[in-house]
Amino acid sequence: MKRIGYIDLIRAICIILMILGHIWLGNSFNHFIHAFHMPVFFIISGYFFKDISFKMFLKKKLKTLIFPYFVFAFLIYIIWYLLFSKTESMYIYSNIINIFYKNTEHIAIAGALWFLTSLFFSELIYFFISKIKKTIIHYSSIIIVSLIGCVLGSKFNVILPFGINASLVGVGLMKIGCIFKKYSNNKFLNLSLFSTIILSFITSFSIFFNKYINMRTNNYEYILLFWINVVLSFIS
Repeated sequence: MKRIGYIDLIRAICIILMILGHIWLGNSFNHFIHAFHMPVFFIISGYFFKDISFKMFLKKKLKTLIFPYFVFAFLIYIIWYLLFSKTESMYIYSNIINIFYKNTEHIAIAGALWFLTSLFFSELIYFFISKIKKTIIHYSSIIIVSLIGCVLGSKFNVILPFGINASLVGVGLMKIGCIFKKYSNNKFLNLSLFSTIILSFITSFSIFFNKYINMRTNNYEYILLFWINVVLSFIS
């Protein structure tokens, strides 16, 4: 597949922001980046989504997402156990159990591994919804699934295993990616430098107007504003 320069650039920026987020540069910085940097990865997955057979799809996703998840989860657990288990003995069992359950917390050292399982289930759900040809049912399914993902943890404190709360939200984000791909040559999306700067300022203001967003911890205070900010962030 031919590489797309601006998508690679977006990926690189979001990866850098993710690393900086784990370094901790303050509440304001984390508030800003969490509004879009993880959601954008789901959008990009939707951008590159392909209509292939379920067998090919499942084989590819198990190989690229689930297999690396368990390999690194157990490898890191072993390293953590050898180095830190004596001082953090309270997490000995939760760190191993949560690999198979609530992996958005208490995963030894590398808690960010939740993203792999979350993306897997997001793509799996989107795969089946993409087969719905009737437009109104297709879009209704995506909206309902995404809204359930937004409210399930944040409003009802229901936490599903393997980061599936975020997966449900990710279904809507993937659809946004598919739409962006469809209209990637549209003049509206090819902004001038001046328009990009202005839109970036508007987006930044809107992000800080909203409360803290975090897909991992299910923080979606003003849900509509979250979706608007994600789209604006990707465009700008």
